[in-house]
Amino acid sequence: MKNLDQQEQWHQLTDTYRHMTEEELGRVAADAFDLVPIAREALQAVVAERGLKIQLAAAPPAPEPTKSSDGNGFVDAPEDSEDPDYKLVRVRTVRNESEAKQVKALLDARFIASCLGPEDIVDLEDFKGSYEGGVELKVHAFNRRRAFDVLRLLAPEDEDPDAEPDDDAEYAVLCPKCHSQEVFLRDDGPQAEATAAKVKFKWQCDGCGHQWEDEGIEEKL
Repeated sequence: MKNLDQQEQWHQLTDTYRHMTEEELGRVAADAFDLVPIAREALQAVVAERGLKIQLAAAPPAPEPTKSSDGNGFVDAPEDSEDPDYKLVRVRTVRNESEAKQVKALLDARFIASCLGPEDIVDLEDFKGSYEGGVELKVHAFNRRRAFDVLRLLAPEDEDPDAEPDDDAEYAVLCPKCHSQEVFLRDDGPQAEATAAKVKFKWQCDGCGHQWEDEGIEEKL
């Protein structure tokens, strides 16, 4: 039998799930192995209540084998694929070799493959072009958000001196599943002795129960 706190949390969770679309519930169910038990139970109850054929994942999916055209981990798109996830997109314009090395090292440390210039150079030693006017550093589209978050946190671009400051902008940590601001840091991290490159913040959403880790990324509201 649930105590009063559990009953309140149950009502909050089921109410959150009831307001989700079938597609949104499917995305939460795909990561159900990350949910706390009461959140999994509430999600299962709402799925059953709506008669949806959605299975809650009990474990993360096994990684799919990928092929690489080089020794640096840059994954090629499947042959004859037009999957937009594999499209190369710009995440930073670098203006000298030192900046290119710094930015690429930050991405490499987080297993985000990147390439440089119109020739899509993976190894910077192979880049023979000029940095004059800036050179695009690119990643696959499916890594774009992660790359932007890492660079914004650890290697922010110089602000445009002519830009108007956005004093009214508000930022908050949002749940990646239900986009709620009702999130809190779990008691098990980060560790005080962790370096800036390795620190991971462990979050839990009070709305849907989702748990995740990141580098403490805030999003503009």
